[in-house]
Amino acid sequence: MTFLYAVHAHLSVGGQSGLNELSKIYNYACHPDIPYDANDPNDTRMVLCGANGVDGKRGRPIGWIDAEQPIPASATITVEHGGFLSGAQRKWGENDLLQRPQNIELIGNVHGVSENITP
Repeated sequence: MTFLYAVHAHLSVGGQSGLNELSKIYNYACHPDIPYDANDPNDTRMVLCGANGVDGKRGRPIGWIDAEQPIPASATITVEHGGFLSGAQRKWGENDLLQRPQNIELIGNVHGVSENITP
């Protein structure tokens, strides 16, 4: 929760609604099939996480980055996961002038939720 609070606080700077932007990152995370559209800054074509995406798949479980994750009870079965950081990178792009994806990665490292970081 402290990670999400920190991301919310970061996104709330500059008059943006942090919770609104946070929910959009989740949508980009669980629907990696929907690319960012610069002509649609309000993300009106986004699909809710529980709904089917344009590829017909339901929203994916969310981790830190997009990946195939093993199911704990099985060493051979994997499930496609979307990633919170990957969703932020899709939403704003790697070269975002405000460096929002990079800041989210930094916040994830500080709060121990990113990959290879021990809380």
